[in-house]
Amino acid sequence: MVDIAIAGVGAVGSMFANSIAHLHNVTLFFLDDDVVERENIGMSAFTPMTIGMNKAEAMAWILQETYNIRSNAIPGTVESKEMLESLQVDLLIDAFDNVDSRRLTRGLSIPTVHLGVSEERIGEVVWDEHYSLPDNAPARGEEGICTRAAGRPIIRGVAAFGVRIVEQFIDNGTRRTIIVKEDMRIIE
Repeated sequence: MVDIAIAGVGAVGSMFANSIAHLHNVTLFFLDDDVVERENIGMSAFTPMTIGMNKAEAMAWILQETYNIRSNAIPGTVESKEMLESLQVDLLIDAFDNVDSRRLTRGLSIPTVHLGVSEERIGEVVWDEHYSLPDNAPARGEEGICTRAAGRPIIRGVAAFGVRIVEQFIDNGTRRTIIVKEDMRIIE
């Protein structure tokens, strides 16, 4: 059994979670302090029934109700590296949408994969040892690509490539890092 924490369960994080949950050898932990809003529907794994719920709790509820898959919700703000380390998971997925939260996921003893998309519709799946915080990242909640239909293909593409890269890591320890272009071409 592999314990995976997903930090940030918005558009990218929820789509990744919805797919990785179907591996029978994983236990998932969701961390998020935000709530599902109407604008999240259609861009994420959330449904209209989850509007107003905490995103971590909503993702756990969806997996339980839809697929009978148990997972763990940790609602609230991630405030320190120590909090992340205390989870004692085998893998951390950083799908946060802001640089301040992403900064907390850097340099941990937990293997960490960073998933993200930019306003330019370029995505990335990057292991921590190759990851650099973006210089011009928007502040929390300012990145509109995750709430606009134009972002849907790159969000889903990054989530799908992220699942495949995590599967390879679980299977044989391989750590692939990729950039995903808008047309879904990948650069390694």
